[in-house]
Amino acid sequence: MKKLILLSVLMGFSIITYSQEKNFHFGASFNAKITHSDFNQEYFDDSHNEFSFTLSGNIYFNVGKKFHLISGLSFSQYYFNLIDYSPIFVCDLISGGIDPKNSYVKNRYSTSYFGIPLEVRWKIAGEKNNLYFQFGFEGLYKIGLNEKPILYECNEGNGTELEQWPFQSYDVNKFLLLSKIGIGYEFRLNEKLNLFFEPNIEYSLTDYFKLEDISSKFFNFGLNIGIVF
Repeated sequence: MKKLILLSVLMGFSIITYSQEKNFHFGASFNAKITHSDFNQEYFDDSHNEFSFTLSGNIYFNVGKKFHLISGLSFSQYYFNLIDYSPIFVCDLISGGIDPKNSYVKNRYSTSYFGIPLEVRWKIAGEKNNLYFQFGFEGLYKIGLNEKPILYECNEGNGTELEQWPFQSYDVNKFLLLSKIGIGYEFRLNEKLNLFFEPNIEYSLTDYFKLEDISSKFFNFGLNIGIVF
């Protein structure tokens, strides 16, 4: 949290400096995403795609005629619907081996983040209406987490809600770092307002869970829609 406050203060000084030169613009955007997890645990089913989103307030600093440096503040909501098939129950043992799908724990994670992006936008073609390429990173700090683990034992139809995961903890990291690339198009609506659409892909460079020897990274496939004024 201290790092987030420090970065916000530094950003404020940058805004004051650039405002004196009238060398920046403000903006806001909504990025609707499909999140696909990429976990590599043998008994961990992460095949579900989930809807996530990010709301951002942005500052666009002019760096020459073709480039913008972009930062700001964001709020993100991520969902993961996961099933743990770890063979830890007696009824997973069958004649001649193990059937881990006889018992499992299903959990839905809902995680909220504040974030600070740092991205570069490069105008590829056009002036007032332009095609652009955008790339960069975003640091996320967890501000909220809700989860609901439910145990399904011995192929029973009705599950039992649990206060925590049995035998193994799946703690969520406080910090995430995302990389991002996108290609978009910006329209000039009038002298003071632009509208843009940007398909993009994000990948987590850090793990969602605090698990040793288990990767818990994920992809986001998004459509970012926003204004610049």
